[in-house]
Amino acid sequence: ADPALGREGDVIGVAGVYEPQNPWGPEPELGCMLASRHHGRGLGPEALRAVIANAEGRLGIPALVGIVDEPNAASIRLVEKCGFALERSYVDDEGRPCRRYVHHRDDVPGSR
Repeated sequence: ADPALGREGDVIGVAGVYEPQNPWGPEPELGCMLASRHHGRGLGPEALRAVIANAEGRLGIPALVGIVDEPNAASIRLVEKCGFALERSYVDDEGRPCRRYVHHRDDVPGSR
């Protein structure tokens, strides 16, 4: 994933599709990190939607997964806003509560 640059050339975040890191399926994982000083500007949804469109369109990926730490309410809102549906909640190997979200190519945000 290439870093996104702000007006002054500072890195504002990264977003991309990565090899599966979870035990429940072969779907590639969507990852996104945004510098906190850039939160609340709509950049997260913009970045994720661009990655999803590229993954589904150019790469032909039929489904993506997003793993979110359960206490991270902002990331939960972000993946839900981008059309991901909660598949399961679980506790990972390090004892952290997590949620596994899935986005299928035909999902439309707000249709569920």
